[in-house]
Amino acid sequence: MSTDKYFMELSDCLNKMSDEDRQEVIGFYAEYSEEAHLDSYEALVHRFGTPKKLASKIYADAAVKNLEGDHMKIGKAFSFGAIALFSLPFSFPFIIAAVSILFACSVAAIAILFSVAVTVFALAKTAVLLFIKSFTFLSPFTPVLWLKTLGGSLILAAITAAIFCILLFAVKLLIKLITILMSKMVKRRTEK
Repeated sequence: MSTDKYFMELSDCLNKMSDEDRQEVIGFYAEYSEEAHLDSYEALVHRFGTPKKLASKIYADAAVKNLEGDHMKIGKAFSFGAIALFSLPFSFPFIIAAVSILFACSVAAIAILFSVAVTVFALAKTAVLLFIKSFTFLSPFTPVLWLKTLGGSLILAAITAAIFCILLFAVKLLIKLITILMSKMVKRRTEK
């Protein structure tokens, strides 16, 4: 059957997926093509686009699917989104621009993360040192100073924990947003 060639090419394009997922997707499209009486390579290309284009759409759908549900797999979703984006046929200038922007954003994100990490480390170190220092005020028995330094150290520890939690949430949200934007871009490009 001439549809076998199409599905073999599609299988080759989906090599980054697990074998189980790849077989499930190919089975779905094979069954759909049988029910729609798409019995030639050209009919499949007319309906779904080239195997490479369909693979990009499948990767984009897989990226969004990995972000939904109870067990979000952000890393897997991001990698599927990136694979989908870079498997589309682009012109060379667009690829250079996209890589340049991605590099600039990566450098900026690393710089921001480094500065926040240094700040969190400094706050945590100060909180620990203040906590230890607070007990030195117990020997001459000055409870006011002891309570002030102990309270200050606990406040710094709480601020450090809050910044750390907010940072983790922000990074997770940023990766999710980038993955969704990549998937939408791929879907728009594959629909044309």
